[in-house]
Amino acid sequence: MVSQRDMFNLSGDEIAEKEIVKMVDVFDVEGLEDMAEGLRGLGSGVHKTFYEAYLLGRNLFEDGAELSVDEKRDDDLLTLAYQNLSSKHFFSLKKDLITFTHFSEIFEFIFPIYYVYLGRKLGHNDVKRIYDTKIYERLIFFLDNFDTNSPEVMTPTAEYFQKLKKVQWADKETQKLFKLTDEIRLYGTGGRHASNLKLIDFQVRESMFLLSLAGCNAINNKRDKITLEDIVKTHKTYFKLLKTNLPALVDNLSDIQ
Repeated sequence: MVSQRDMFNLSGDEIAEKEIVKMVDVFDVEGLEDMAEGLRGLGSGVHKTFYEAYLLGRNLFEDGAELSVDEKRDDDLLTLAYQNLSSKHFFSLKKDLITFTHFSEIFEFIFPIYYVYLGRKLGHNDVKRIYDTKIYERLIFFLDNFDTNSPEVMTPTAEYFQKLKKVQWADKETQKLFKLTDEIRLYGTGGRHASNLKLIDFQVRESMFLLSLAGCNAINNKRDKITLEDIVKTHKTYFKLLKTNLPALVDNLSDIQ
């Protein structure tokens, strides 16, 4: 927790750096140093450009870009998630850690990154190519190896999402690390300013995206608990995703299918 003194006396970048140093000192997990370096780089560069693209919302797309029902697979990932994950979060007595709202951010994050590297609005063909190359499935099953040339991708099932629905924290230490990374992103990108509500909202959704990937990594490793290793893995995946030319990756994956 950031002290009141630091909030008044230090800049956002200085607070973020202080929290990163504390994170490295307190937690002991492989890959933490690399995660710290990745967090240091989120205040500028491609992350800033991605955030600006994310704010465009539906303006990322040309008219008619959305896929029709007939163009979607029977094992459509988002449909399975909707059918098996809870949509309730704020008012249910028993709150699932990962809800459909969380998981859907995986889809919401792909399009702005694609847009950044494409340099124009996405048309129907762009959306269909993203869907057909199973970028979303690659993210949840392969995580930081989402760009592997293997044409074989696991088929999502209802059982997978039923397991994801039951995922919880392994311990308070893991939950503490995740909350600390939330704070670091908040202060490191200027979100502590109450007037910047759009940025704060984005960072809430960014947290949902990361938590969903952490839960998927746990399930992929036959666990029902999110560990420190999952937190590191999901950040590694995110940092790599931001730096990946997704249109070029989709081209490559289309060629090997």
